[in-house]
Amino acid sequence: MAKSSRQTLIIARRLTSMDTTAVSCWYNCGVVLVQLWLGVGTTVVSCWFNCGVMLVQLRCRI
Repeated sequence: MAKSSRQTLIIARRLTSMDTTAVSCWYNCGVVLVQLWLGVGTTVVSCWFNCGVMLVQLRCRI
């Protein structure tokens, strides 16, 4: 779980460029996992988890 969280953060940082924030969230049975604060404008992303799947990529204009 902690390893997945770290991977998610690394991927989120890699995908964060210029005006586009892309966040991939991994899921694990019924918990809220991570809130990521990205960029100057403070983008907050909450990820809900659902049994072992990669769920969503969110692209947000900052």
